[in-house]
Amino acid sequence: MDDKIIVTFCLCDDLLKAIQHQEDRQCHMNDAEIMTTALVASLFFRGNHESARTMLKQHGYIPHMLSKSRFSRRLHRIKDVFIIFFNLLGKIWKTLRGYPETHQQCHASLKQHSCGNGRQDVHMG
Repeated sequence: MDDKIIVTFCLCDDLLKAIQHQEDRQCHMNDAEIMTTALVASLFFRGNHESARTMLKQHGYIPHMLSKSRFSRRLHRIKDVFIIFFNLLGKIWKTLRGYPETHQQCHASLKQHSCGNGRQDVHMG
């Protein structure tokens, strides 16, 4: 489980950097940690965010865990980032499984989300 949690955080953090995601510097938890908590809940706790929050805090993965209410509000603020994340993962999965889309097309799709005319801005509410 340890490796999966670390890899999940790294993927989230890398994605946010790739799309040039901006977040409030005053936040106690960054958005990669919010995403990781939600994904850990899905992967290991049948979607139970409270169990994931507790475990990640107790084991020192995310020592400054937000309250249940603040976590929920932050999670809803970054829903657009999750859409980008899952679309990208789907494209990568198809590439790995031998579907016709090439690695270059996946890379171009990521660049479209992070640069130029196709950029999808994530609005922090």
